[in-house]
Formats: sequence, structure tokens, C-alpha cells
Amino acid sequence: MSEAHLLATGFDDQLGFGDAEGPTSTRPGFLGTLRGHGAAIYALAISEEGWLASGARDDQVNLWNLSARAGASTLPSRPGLRLEGHKAGVTALAFAPKVLVSGSADNTTRIWELPSGRTLHVIAHPRTVFGVAIRPPEESSDGEFATACWDGVVRTFDLRTGSEKARFDLHQGGLYSVAYSPLDGSLLATASADRTVRIWDLRRMELLWTLRGHKDHVTSVDWSPTKPYTLASGSWDRRFRLWEIPTQEVEGCRSALACSSSLAPKWMARHPQLIWRVAFAPGGTQVATCHGAVGQSPTVVIYDAASGRVLRQLGRHKDTPLTIAWSPDGLYLASAGMDRKVLLYDSQHPDDDVSRGDLDSDEEKAQWLEDLEDYRSGARRDEINASLVASLAEKVGRLANSSGENQTLAESEGPWNPHPMSGWAAFH
Repeated sequence: MSEAHLLATGFDDQLGFGDAEGPTSTRPGFLGTLRGHGAAIYALAISEEGWLASGARDDQVNLWNLSARAGASTLPSRPGLRLEGHKAGVTALAFAPKVLVSGSADNTTRIWELPSGRTLHVIAHPRTVFGVAIRPPEESSDGEFATACWDGVVRTFDLRTGSEKARFDLHQGGLYSVAYSPLDGSLLATASADRTVRIWDLRRMELLWTLRGHKDHVTSVDWSPTKPYTLASGSWDRRFRLWEIPTQEVEGCRSALACSSSLAPKWMARHPQLIWRVAFAPGGTQVATCHGAVGQSPTVVIYDAASGRVLRQLGRHKDTPLTIAWSPDGLYLASAGMDRKVLLYDSQHPDDDVSRGDLDSDEEKAQWLEDLEDYRSGARRDEINASLVASLAEKVGRLANSSGENQTLAESEGPWNPHPMSGWAAFH
């Protein structure tokens, strides 16, 4: 049974503002912090109306009214609505008109009615749903969304009824991310643990391209909102890639299925730690990524999409940022992750916001590992096996201190089945 808790005087523009952590004079461009989850945050989404949704390991979805900030000096002190119903961590979020779609480690996708918060549909999946995406409305008059599931299958559903429409199962590993092209909603991209990005034709119901080159799990994919056939991907191989499929290749592939199997990225950038998410800004000129692992180098990086030049680095998180989202108007950039906070930035500000550094203490590292094991198993904190945490810590330490050039996570020692939200491994 799901519940929606109204935490302010109303869901509309009546949300009050309090003493949420705001910007400081020494951090230009930083707008403040939203606090409302008691566990790591795995998913973010921002609606056209200015609502920010955050999903976390505490099984809840919080909705924050950012539109009311226009005439205020501080951010909301608490969420305006809290959605409860998932039985495990919330791992994916996407807004559509009057609804919110969420994916979870409880092996379900939920469609929530807004502003009531009522559950419209609960859709079962075989494994965790790590990605959800809404098809552009001009391509689907009735509404459609897609899910990226850890069983390796991408599925599409009718947004009104929750009924399945199609599925594609050619990946050889679990799925992390799914994205419709905003310029051609018949194109769907998926990112997988099999180290590939695949692009599907929803009109012909066929696979068009398989983008290869990543050396480890591909954790995120996103399309440019302004340049056709351009998309970005990020991976645990610590590489960010931007792909631009030539027009001639597109024409040959879509008309005669003469699709190249050896497409190369336009440019690539190396990161010091695992990449968790990539996201184009609404204007298409910038693309953001976030990286980090075990508290090391938790940073959001913003690139110039055309040249690959680093425009800005945001390092205020105290632990790994797992997700990022731009506001539809392009004015805000939000990030969240293992430190249980949502950080908001003025996306137009040019300055970096890189802290002095915050390497985890031994106690903080142990807490990080406990959070991961707690999320994976669903166990209470007092049930977590100390020897398991110690064993995981030893292996993580070796990997975190390696250069990453000669050994990838998928090739690392042990009977590991890597899990998206752990960042390293989970025992299944």
C-alpha cells in the first residue's frame, strides 16, 4: 500500500522556505543544499513546473518545489511531498505530464499521479530497474516510457495503462540506463554491464548500432537535445565518450540496415574515478558527468560538448555523487549521492567549486561500505556482518589505489557480480 505525505501547506506554490543550507560568499554559483533523505540518493529528476524529485536507499521519493524559490532568499527546508510505497531503494526517476515514474531495487516500476501522489500502476520486473525514460510526446500520443532492468532487457510501456508494448533482449549484461532521443523519439539508447551502448529503432523494432570501446560497465547514456545522432556515455573504465554518428551512416543504416559495427567516439575524456552519470544541458552546448568511489575525488565535471574542454568542476560533495540533473530551463544543475544531500548550482556561473579535499577516514570508509551492503541486502544495520565489510574493504582498497589502466572492475579478483549502486561489487 503506497502513501503520499504532504509535508507543507500545499503541493502548489504554498511551500514555505526555512533554514536549508544556502550559498556562502566564498562559493559563488552554489545555491544551496536540500536535506530530506536518511540514506544515499540514487536518482534525480526535475519537472517543467520546477519540481525536483529525489529517490534514495530509504525507499522514498521526495519532491521539492523549486519554482517557489523565485522570490525567496533560501531553498525549501523540507520536501513538499513524500511518496512511499517502494520496498527497497529508489534507483530511477522521470517526469511526464501529471505523473512521475520511478524504478526501484524492489523489482518494480511505479507510476505516480501528481499532484495527489496516488499510485496509478505498479509494474513488476525480474530484477532492479536502474533506468527509466519518457518518450517525447510527438512520437507517442498516448504516452510511453522505457525501463532499463538488471536482467539485461529494455522494455517499453504504455504510460496510461502500464501495459508492456515491446522488449529488446540482445544485451549480454544488466542495464543501467535508457534514453530516448529528444529529436527522434523512435531512437532508444541503452547502456549496459556488457560494456556497450546499443541504439534501437522503435519503428522497425530492430537494433541499429552497438557502440563499443568502453573497457568496463557503461553506467549512463544521454542524447544531445540539439544535435541529431549525438550522444554521451560514461563508464566504470573512468572514460567519458561523446559519439556523433555521421548523417551518411544514419541514412544507410535506417534505410537499408547497412549499419557500421565500428563507430568511434568524436572525443573522449579520462576521469580519476568511476563515472556514474552523464547528462546534457537543455541547450546542448554543455554536458555534465559525475565521478567518485569510496569518498575519493567526488566531483561533477561540466564539458563543452563541441570541443571536450572542461568548463567547470564542482567538488562540494563529501562522498560519491551518483546522479545529476539539469532543470528544463537550464538554470540549475542538481547533484546527489552517497552523502545524502542534493546540491544545487547556478548552471550559468563560470567558477569552479572544488573543496580543499575530503578523503575518508577509516571510520567513514567503513560507513560507506556498510551503506552499500545494507542497500544490497536490505538488512538492518545491526545485522550487517562485520567480516563481510572487512573483506569488501580490503578488495575495494586494492582497486581504489590501482591506476585503472591494466585492471577493470569486471576483471578483478573474486566471484563478483558488480552492482550499479555499490560501485564495486555485490554478492548475489
